[in-house]
Amino acid sequence: DFSANRRLFSGLKTMGYDNKDSVILIGGVNNGQATLNVIKENPSITIHGFEIQPEQFKTAVHNVRNYNSVHIHNLGWDETPRKSVHIGGKDGKAGLYDPNGQRGWKLSENTVSTVRMDEWADTQNIMETTYILIDAEGFEPKIVRGMGIEQIKNRRRFPLIQYELGGTWAAKDKRHGNDKWNQGDIARWFIKNGYQLFYVGKTHWLPITDTFFNVPNNPLIDDEGYGPYIQGNMLAMHLSFTPANIQSFIWNFTPLKTSELNVQELAPKLVKPKVSMKPIVAIDEPQKQSMSTLELWKYVQSHKNEYDNG
Repeated sequence: DFSANRRLFSGLKTMGYDNKDSVILIGGVNNGQATLNVIKENPSITIHGFEIQPEQFKTAVHNVRNYNSVHIHNLGWDETPRKSVHIGGKDGKAGLYDPNGQRGWKLSENTVSTVRMDEWADTQNIMETTYILIDAEGFEPKIVRGMGIEQIKNRRRFPLIQYELGGTWAAKDKRHGNDKWNQGDIARWFIKNGYQLFYVGKTHWLPITDTFFNVPNNPLIDDEGYGPYIQGNMLAMHLSFTPANIQSFIWNFTPLKTSELNVQELAPKLVKPKVSMKPIVAIDEPQKQSMSTLELWKYVQSHKNEYDNG
C-alpha cells in the first residue's frame, strides 16, 4: 500500500493539491511513516495525524517537527467519543481493543481519549478533505460509522477514504471486537452512500463491488485460525464529491478491460482457496456470480504479486 500511496501523493502534487487548503487526515500514524510519505511529495499540504500510543505519538511529533503544516494529535477515532480508553496490543499492532491474552497480548496501562471524525472536523472547521487514511487495528468499522457519511455534508467532507483490511476483520480476532460489520458489510455501506470501491494494488487500483467479499474461491482469502478475511487495503471514492481530476487520475490507474480477460476459460481454472471455509457473507446462489466478479477473480489470480498486500 506504500507504493499506491506514493502514486496518489505524487498525483496530488501534479494536480495542484500541494497547498494549505488541501487537508489529509491519517488515523494511526504510528511513528509517522505514512505522514512522511505525504509530505515528501506535498510539503505544503495540511495534515492532521492521530496516534493513540504515547511513545509513538512523541516519535511522530519529533519526525515531522520541521513541517509547520503537519499536526499530530494524541487521540483515537471512534464511533462514540470516550475518555480514558485502555490500549491493547503494542507497537504496530496496538489498538482500542482488549486482546484478552490472544497472541500473548494484553491491555496496557496507557489510555487515550477518542473522537468522532465528523464532530472533530466540525470543531476544527474542516468542511472538506482531500484524502483520509485509516490504519486502526480493527477499529475501522467504528471509525467509518463515526464519520457519519449517511449525511450528505459528511460525504462531501470525506470523499476519498482508504482503510485497511486484513486479519483484524476476522470474526474471532479480538481486534475486531465482535463488531457487527464484516468486510462485506462496510463495502455495502460505502456503496449505499455513493462510493466506488477499489482494491489497492502496487501499481493499480482494482474497481470492485461488495460481491468481491462474498466469493468462496477468492484467492485472497486467508485464515489465521480466527476466521476468514481478505488482506490488503481498500479505497472508497465518492462519485459525486471527489474532485473530477482526482477521479480521472484514479480511473487511469485501473487495469480491468473486459477484452483482456477470457472469461470462457475461467470456470475450470479457479484456484482453490487457501483454507476450507464458507463465504464471508452468505450468498443465495453462488453459481450465479456476476460476470464482473468472475473477471475480478481471474485478474487477481493472474496478478498475485500486484495484490500481495500482506
